[in-house]
Amino acid sequence: MEYNLLPVVDPKVCFSVEKMCQQENDRFILEYLRDIKKNNPIVALWITRFAKTTNDKLGAVACAAIAYKLLESQSEANMLAEMYKT
Repeated sequence: MEYNLLPVVDPKVCFSVEKMCQQENDRFILEYLRDIKKNNPIVALWITRFAKTTNDKLGAVACAAIAYKLLESQSEANMLAEMYKT
């Protein structure tokens, strides 16, 4: 039996996060990285350490932050769906 420990991201959630990223650009990434540092400091530390090993530090941070946001948003959507199940 296979278990998904992380939520499987729905295309609607992906579209929503994509629109947010397009509107906010780099500011969104930096603010969201601050949120990750506050709520999940080990993940934030890993993101910044990994980014230092790449030629595109901002791109690496952006990619990681967006992936984290996708998983977080899907988790929230799943929780809301479960709360309002009839």
